[in-house]
Amino acid sequence: MPTPAFKLARTARDAHLDPSEEQDQLSQQWLLPALPELIEITRRHRAQFDAEFLERICQHPPPAGNAGEEPHEYPLGCCEIIRDAVWKRLGPEPLVVRLRAQGLLWKKVFFIQHGLYFQNGIQCGGYLLDAANDTVFRQKDPVVCESLHAFRHERVDDWLRYAEVAESYLKIRLVPNRYFPLVLPFAPFLAVSPSGRMQILVHQDFLFRLDLGEHWKRLQALLASAWWRDRGLDSVEEAALAAFCSKSPDLPIGFAPCPDKALRRRLQEWDQFLNLPEEEFARVFQKLTELTRTTARMLYESELRATRAGPRKT
Repeated sequence: MPTPAFKLARTARDAHLDPSEEQDQLSQQWLLPALPELIEITRRHRAQFDAEFLERICQHPPPAGNAGEEPHEYPLGCCEIIRDAVWKRLGPEPLVVRLRAQGLLWKKVFFIQHGLYFQNGIQCGGYLLDAANDTVFRQKDPVVCESLHAFRHERVDDWLRYAEVAESYLKIRLVPNRYFPLVLPFAPFLAVSPSGRMQILVHQDFLFRLDLGEHWKRLQALLASAWWRDRGLDSVEEAALAAFCSKSPDLPIGFAPCPDKALRRRLQEWDQFLNLPEEEFARVFQKLTELTRTTARMLYESELRATRAGPRKT
């Protein structure tokens, strides 16, 4: 019987784009004749969600640090929120039900698009239905549906490649998370903004879920890389982080700087977590996720920055 960790890992593997000749043929036969209707339906659901979401965040502003979740910023950075909402609304549509009955794939996907940024979409047969096409560049059409062969895409399957895209896409500098080892597999990076603000990077849990079923092979590769060895906070940044954490006993995740060898040993603790019964696994996973996100948000809202007399030395 599959373990809870294996089941969670499978949700990530299933979110890879999956082009195939069979899906191309099914799309030619069933999707293309219905494409205008599918786009029209998707546009309607996207517009409805936009109105509801904007009304909600105007009435109840979110905590600072949520990309795109300010009325003047939306929809930038909100591709997952939008995709998930539109996906839920599209599910019972008769057209979608018919397409799925004909054998077309219908699933949520996460990938790197054009080698530049991360994107969440819906794979429909051999096509990508993107209900959040304007979340990187606002001037783009909010909803598009195009063949998987019409654009460059790659799997999110490696922490180093993830870091490369994240630094460019999110306009941040990433360094190894040697400071909060409890959540290393979930959040292996700290992010430093151009203004010097520091926080735990909690952007997605896709690679964490993939690694659950494969004995942390991606994280082990990251820890063994030259990138990991050569990167880090400078002494001023590290001192500022340590000082802030020492004055913040209410941080949910403890500040506990670790050398790299000790970090590898800490992974053994996570191996014990993988063998928990399903109900306990779900509870612990949810709790760790909440604690990590809360700690990341507290660091962000503190506007923690390193104070230095001159420019940062590189």
